[in-house]
Amino acid sequence: MSGSTPITRKQVLEALKTPPERGYFVWDGEEDSERPATAKEMAAGVDAQRRERGRPPGSGTKEPAA
Repeated sequence: MSGSTPITRKQVLEALKTPPERGYFVWDGEEDSERPATAKEMAAGVDAQRRERGRPPGSGTKEPAA
């Protein structure tokens, strides 16, 4: 984000002292798609993202261009 100024840790902590107008999110148990991820699910997602990065593996054999 060009032109935006980063917020400091102090500003974040100050903002957390006042709850949002609509309150904090609490899952009602009805929509499974809105369920917060568990720590195990978050760790699996992070691991999957790390594995996707970088150059894909090649076949191991190179052939000269004709």
